[in-house]
Amino acid sequence: MLCAQLHGSWHSRNSGRRLGGRSARGVLAGLAAAAALSAGGCAGDKVTALKTQQDFEAAIQASRPVLVDFYKAGCITCIRMDGTMDKLAEEYRDRATVAKFELMKLYFAATAPELQKRYDISFYPTVILFDGGKEVRRWILNYDIEPYREALNELLKKGSPASQPASRPASQPASRPATRPASRPAGP
Repeated sequence: MLCAQLHGSWHSRNSGRRLGGRSARGVLAGLAAAAALSAGGCAGDKVTALKTQQDFEAAIQASRPVLVDFYKAGCITCIRMDGTMDKLAEEYRDRATVAKFELMKLYFAATAPELQKRYDISFYPTVILFDGGKEVRRWILNYDIEPYREALNELLKKGSPASQPASRPASQPASRPATRPASRPAGP
């Protein structure tokens, strides 16, 4: 709730005493939002906070899709993701996990350098969709909620590999091996 107020106040054009083109309330809201970010962000209680690499590894091995927002503490552009992640966590609460992982401290120290290197994360926020421990899709600096919804819906519609049984029932016949399509010459 506080973060929703901060987001709204950050962009508001309130009447009242103006400070350099901004209202006093807007300036204070901006400072409060920056303080909230440096303290770990504004994500709501529906978003899972991943604190350690072990938390992350356990989360992505879940039996349902996991959408992880990798962010940097104090990153002003990262604050824009909090509202989107909160909405997604609410919409998909019973079907997918929405999580946040602080990958970079305010003073540019990586909290999990192995993860940063493994997933080649250089820009914040970077959001990655995992299913069965594998990366399915990635977005960098994307604040629009629709691509996340589309990817989650597509993954849930076709059935998450993480939720599929490891082996086929004995009553099913073995499938034929996939054949490689004949290569076609490149042309117009």
